[in-house]
Amino acid sequence: EALMGCGISSGENRSVEAAQKAISSPLLEGISIKGAKNILLNVTGSTNMTMQEIEEGNRVIYEAAGEEANVIFGLVNKDEMNEYISYTVIATGFSSKNDFSGVSKLKSEKKEKPKEQKEEFKFGGFDKSKFEINEDDDLDVPTIFRVKGSKNRMYESSDNEVKGGFNIEQIDAFENEKEEEKKKKKELEIREQDSSSFLRMMMD
Repeated sequence: EALMGCGISSGENRSVEAAQKAISSPLLEGISIKGAKNILLNVTGSTNMTMQEIEEGNRVIYEAAGEEANVIFGLVNKDEMNEYISYTVIATGFSSKNDFSGVSKLKSEKKEKPKEQKEEFKFGGFDKSKFEINEDDDLDVPTIFRVKGSKNRMYESSDNEVKGGFNIEQIDAFENEKEEEKKKKKELEIREQDSSSFLRMMMD
């Protein structure tokens, strides 16, 4: 793979600043040129550019690339550059993918990272949709009876066994027992009322 960076500057220390901008160019996306085996270096400026300026700017590139890099240098004179100096760096021959550290690596990790899919976990075999409260449900009735009242929607097994472990016959027996208790309580209240009425009649 090849990486390219460009930088341009004018004024005092223009060659050094242009070289620094080239190795920190947005085109490099935060990747260092260190580790490249080959570097193509091009310097462009007008005729007022001195050899000392070129050497100072090149030194910045050499230090960033390392001693093992093979640097190929090129110089272009353009009067249109006036007081500006331009540095262009092309780095190639990286030994491994590990040399490409920085923003690009983070971007590739984000792309490769799969999206986590949330799965609904159900406890005890219950489906919560079968226990939703309808508008016509009487909330004064205990929950266990409201659940039984809608057993046609929730009981799916053929052996009268609810998925969560409840038995329909046990629920029926519990309901019948509650009905018997209500009936006995009602009869007792009637007897007490009759007794009270009889006592009042005797006292009168």
